[in-house]
Amino acid sequence: MKIHLMSRNVFLDLTSLQAREYSAIRQAEADSERFGVGATSEAQTLFDALSNTLPVRWDKTVIVVMNEVHVSSPYLPESVSGRGLLQPMNV
Repeated sequence: MKIHLMSRNVFLDLTSLQAREYSAIRQAEADSERFGVGATSEAQTLFDALSNTLPVRWDKTVIVVMNEVHVSSPYLPESVSGRGLLQPMNV
């Protein structure tokens, strides 16, 4: 059985396609920056929790909060350093 297919002129808006591609690449890059390379799963969980309310980014395995506070491995309160931190009170 032969089927006759009618050829149709198909037009693609290359500018629109390139804009979508550019947007998808930028989004993928932004998404990849949310994952710490070499960081533990606990560190990633902490990063994800902080990112819900604060601007955070990775600097290798260090979590940088608001470009001022650094949280290093083992990601405990004692591992936090940076400007403007309140000093713990000795009671």
